[in-house]
Amino acid sequence: MPDQPIPKPAFIRAFQLGLSRKLIKVLLKYSPNDPALLIQLGTTELYLCNFEKAANAFQLALEISPNQSDALTLRGVSLQRLGEEYEAMKSYNEAIAIDPDFNLALMHRDSLVQQMKTKASRNKKESVWPSFRATQLKDLTSAVLSKPVIRFSIYPSYECNEIGYFPASYEIDCASVLEARFTHVPIENDYTDTDIVILTAHGSNLSSLIQELRRKLPPTALIVVWLWDNHMSTANNFWTAMTSDYVFYSHKYASRYLCMTESVLGTHIPACCGQWTQEEARYYFEQLSATPRSGRLLVNYVDYEFSERSALLHELKEHAPEIDVVLMTPDDRSRYFDKSRADRFQEWMGSKSTLILPVVKDLSTRVFDALLTGQVLLVPYSILDFDEVIPPAMQPLLGIIRLQVLNIESIRQAAIQAENKFDEMGADGVRCRHSYALEHHMLVHRVRDMLSTLNSVATGGRAISFPDAKNSQFGLSLSAPAKIEA
Repeated sequence: MPDQPIPKPAFIRAFQLGLSRKLIKVLLKYSPNDPALLIQLGTTELYLCNFEKAANAFQLALEISPNQSDALTLRGVSLQRLGEEYEAMKSYNEAIAIDPDFNLALMHRDSLVQQMKTKASRNKKESVWPSFRATQLKDLTSAVLSKPVIRFSIYPSYECNEIGYFPASYEIDCASVLEARFTHVPIENDYTDTDIVILTAHGSNLSSLIQELRRKLPPTALIVVWLWDNHMSTANNFWTAMTSDYVFYSHKYASRYLCMTESVLGTHIPACCGQWTQEEARYYFEQLSATPRSGRLLVNYVDYEFSERSALLHELKEHAPEIDVVLMTPDDRSRYFDKSRADRFQEWMGSKSTLILPVVKDLSTRVFDALLTGQVLLVPYSILDFDEVIPPAMQPLLGIIRLQVLNIESIRQAAIQAENKFDEMGADGVRCRHSYALEHHMLVHRVRDMLSTLNSVATGGRAISFPDAKNSQFGLSLSAPAKIEA
């Protein structure tokens, strides 16, 4: 395999940058009457502030399929940005007539009412929506976070139900890590007194699920989305983000497209160890500490054919028998996920080291699963967020080995180095890596960070801000934490 970088296929760039106008227009040549493609085109134009083109695309979609509340709402947004208030109001009303509970249409109609009331003092083409939405969310956040008891739910989306990724309950972890005023309530509750829902998202369009949650939740509740896969499926993530209140992202390098005027772009909340609770991980680690460890480098992956890593995985499997390569297909992950949580943990405990290969430059959960079970990590420099999450000064203390080049020979050499490093650091090194993940990188720690960010908005430590439309990141975002004077 050559040392120089391999050019990215077009569809990989599409995952990173979103469905481009050029790609959508090519697809429309083959399916000119596909309303979904036209809506994607309109959404792209809207994101790029090409409001007239966006309105035209949504109008074409509606001529083909009239009763689409999402297209009507986004057509209204485009028209409102163009200064065509009455046409925008008509579009919002049509969307609400189809779905009276469609929150996106209701919110934009409210903002338009405010805009029309202040029209005399504003330029006709300037929307008051960002200011209205920022104030609305600041007031809601302050009201929720001022309560003496704040009830919140961690809601893993249905996308992970089939593989049973998430534990059934986080009550014990939350009680031991979070402030006492935060009370975790299970997702099975009726939501009538829930203040915050933290919804994990994994690449699907969850806008319908969010609308369903809004119908169940009190009007003062906040819906927080944590995007685990914002580096892929950008069109779906865009819709999910648009219908939420706050958006946190796992991959910082691929987050700019999420800045919009409907929700607040929160802070970087990286991936974590989510398969086990803190309590489970502590118990399994002690119970399975005598598990014999293989010196073979563990390379256990889902084989996504669209990813650059796929060719390398198959090359390792065919030409490096001394490396333990175990692959699953995306539609059949039963080899691993049919195991009990204890047996999954034991699989990781059975190896001294593992190779971290990104799908697309991403920092994945396996980094923290491997550390939690005491393994030495081989990590390429192509993972862009790695040094921010695990500081370079900490990496040698954990025995982490960085790779400049990814090919069979470099991996073979690093695998020998990793086994030697594991043996050299011994049982103390295993426990050091386990403790580091257990105390800093479990799901409850990420939840704590999100709640802390919301609290900083409520207390004035952070402000919800928005630049003008000329800024390359036009949308609601959070200011840096306020500095405390000495």
